[in-house]
Amino acid sequence: MDGRLALPWRSSLTALVRTLIVLASTSECGCSTARIHQVHEGAGAIVVKVRGPPWGLVPDADVHIQDSTGHVTRSGRTNGCGVAVFEPLPEGTYSVRVGVEGADDAAAERVPVMHGADSWVEMKVKGASVASRCPCASS
Repeated sequence: MDGRLALPWRSSLTALVRTLIVLASTSECGCSTARIHQVHEGAGAIVVKVRGPPWGLVPDADVHIQDSTGHVTRSGRTNGCGVAVFEPLPEGTYSVRVGVEGADDAAAERVPVMHGADSWVEMKVKGASVASRCPCASS
């Protein structure tokens, strides 16, 4: 036994708390910064938010997730609100690399991923064009 109590409601409570955190995490425009997602059993997720001066959100940024050996395991682009979600990822330590055309690259090292959890990473990219208005914002 690993020292934790086996509570039958623990996983349901954890899922509820995670959903509430995602719903409460909103960008400046009021839209959800990440879609609600279900992290797979035995896996986790990395949620990346990319900002540029004056720390507005950066859409269409290239994001690469590398494992501990430097191998790119996932690649994608941020959505219109500057967010990218990478799931499912096996437990481990990852690096996040962000590239934006005409701007400095950014990197985060040693991002831990644990099963059943999200790892949130906010990247600040100097020289990037920011969204003047999030596409999720109401007119």
